[in-house]
Parts: sequence; C-alpha cells; structure tokens
Amino acid sequence: MMLDTGTLSVVLAVMSLAMAGAMALLWRIHGDYPGVPSWIAANLLQTVAILTLILRPQMPETLSIIAGNTTTAGGYLFALHGINRFTGQRPQIALSLGLLGLVAGGFALLLAIGAPAPLRSALISSVNSVIALLSAWRLMTFGLSSEGMREVAMIAAGLHLFHAAFLAARVALVLAAPPLGSLHVANLFQHVLFFEFVVALVLSSTLFILLTTRRLQTDLNRLAAIDALTGCYNRRALLELAEREVVRSERSAADLAVMMIDIDHFKPLNDTYGHAAGDAILTQVVERARATLRPVDLFGRYGGEEFCVVLPGLAPGDTMAVAERLRTAVAGSPCIVGDLSLNVSISLGVAHFGSDGRSVRDLIAAADAALYRAKTAGRNRVVFAATETRLAG
Repeated sequence: MMLDTGTLSVVLAVMSLAMAGAMALLWRIHGDYPGVPSWIAANLLQTVAILTLILRPQMPETLSIIAGNTTTAGGYLFALHGINRFTGQRPQIALSLGLLGLVAGGFALLLAIGAPAPLRSALISSVNSVIALLSAWRLMTFGLSSEGMREVAMIAAGLHLFHAAFLAARVALVLAAPPLGSLHVANLFQHVLFFEFVVALVLSSTLFILLTTRRLQTDLNRLAAIDALTGCYNRRALLELAEREVVRSERSAADLAVMMIDIDHFKPLNDTYGHAAGDAILTQVVERARATLRPVDLFGRYGGEEFCVVLPGLAPGDTMAVAERLRTAVAGSPCIVGDLSLNVSISLGVAHFGSDGRSVRDLIAAADAALYRAKTAGRNRVVFAATETRLAG
C-alpha cells in the first residue's frame, strides 16, 4: 500500500515537533546546556519546512520552493551549530550563511531559468549531505576525545554519516531517474526516503538528548568529586581513587607513595587576616602544588588545611625529590592576599606502599604520623615514615 505524500509529510512534521518538545522539556528541567536551544530550533525549522511542503498548493510556488528548501537547510545548519556549541567548537557562522545563501540564491536562479525539478532536488540534497557530513565529523572527533560520552557521540556520528550517504544517493538517483527521487510521485523509494528521514530525525534528536543527559551526569559526578574552593579532589573521591591505585600496585608490584601535607600555622593566619585570606592561601598553595605534581598524581583536600597526594610509580628516592620540590614551591615565595604578602610554608609526611603498609588506611596513617613528626620537629620540612628521614627548609 502506497501512502500519499501529504500523509507522510504530516507524520514527519508531527515527529519533528515532538522531538522539539522533548528537547524543550529537557532544556527547561536542566537549564541552558550548550547546543540544546540550537537543536530545538533545528527541529522547529524542519517542522516549518515540512509544513511548506504540505501547504504548497495554497502558497505561491516560488515562495514555497525557496522558503521551504532554505528552511530545511537552516534546520540542518542549526543542528550543526548545536553540535559545535555542545562540543566546544567554533560556530562556523560564515559557512552557515554561505550555505544558506547558496540554497536561496541557487533555487531563485533555477526557478528563474526554468530548470527541471530534479536539479532543485539535487541541490538541496547535496547541501544537506555536506552539512550532515560536517556534523558526523564534529561528533566523531568529539567522541574520540571524550570518555564519558564516547559511545553516544560515535553512534550519533555514524547516524549522520549514514544520513549524508543516503542524501548523496538521492542526488544520484534523482538525476538518473527523476520520478524515483521525487517527493511528489508515490513510489517505493519515496516511502524509503520518508522512512529514513523519520528515523534520522528521531534517532538524532534522541542521541542529542542522551548526550545532554550524559554531560549532566558527568558534571554531577565531577561536582561530587571536586572540592568547591580549591578545585582538587575532595576526601571521598581521593580515597576511592587511592584504593584503585593500591590495588594496581598490589597486582603489578609497582611503587606507590602517599603524601600528607599540612599548611603551617594556618589557623593563626586565618584568625588574624580573616577567612577570605585563608581561602586565598589555600587556593594559592593548591596552584603551586599542581604546577609541581605530575598529571597522574592524585591530589585532594583531606580536610581543612590538610591535603593528601597519591603518587603512582614513584620509588622512595624519586618521592624525596618531589616532596622537596613541593615544599620549596610553597615556601619559596609569599602568598599575595590583597595588599598583604604572607610567608607560608608546609609540612609533609610521606609513606610508601609495602614498607609502610599495603592498604590506603595504613598508608595514610603512616604518612599522617610522619607529618605529625615534621610539625613537632619545627615544621616546613619533609619526614618519611619508614626511614625517619627529615628534610628541612
């Protein structure tokens, strides 16, 4: 049974409007996540474009053809713009305006010279195929660099790549056998064409919603793991990650060190100069520590002015050098708090996997005991749990 173009177009318009509504609901619940407003606009523009197809008999032909096809390209471009915003890419405004101008100007020219309808179909399908291909490329590059959203992004990239190929196939078909590629002639390919449009529309919108919810979950996980003031791991997250490193060291017999750090005389500084100054000292100490530590090192705020560092793969001799660099990085120059220049130092206690314990709890307890000895010995120094080695400034 062959359905008429009007029925198929109504189905497509309803699906497009429904997807716009679903995204609008997502936007209302979770706020302005980058890309979502553009994806809403893309579905609304596709709805308008389909309505121009449905209402073409009641509209001036030239207006319906130019407006309908330009709006269709605009929908694809808004979807690409949403992908660019979501993935942190440039918006490509010049390219978008150029493609819209190509569609509007191209259709005006083809109508003016009386070109056959297949050429018009080939033009819009070619432009939309290029835009879908760009969307696939953006999603693919984003997926390759994103852990939490990789699977969804790669599936979305594959969908856009397939859609681009399908549109390119339509260009070839409409030029080789015009009736088969026409939207106005009921045939099997027309039904396949509408079905592919519906599937691409629904799946792409669904995948965009999944990407948004995955990002929301990633952001929530990050917020749950990060100390709000300093931006390093909070205690819970640090302990969870430390457990993984201990298990890895146990399996592979790899070196592992745990370092406890305390800012010397922090309470008097905080009481004398105020909590804002205390916060500034904390953040500046963290910045200097991060600049000293490796990317693989786990750095977290253990509580108050106390921090913990987990250093995978470091032997005792290497840890000694890192601890001393960290101590001198903090004590080497004053912390600037407004007009004040405050000398700040840290004390460090270090424990090693194997010699000082084989669990996170034991390693932290050993490092904390070494830290206590560093403080009672005069502060601004490093003490190693197993050897009782002290490095003082």
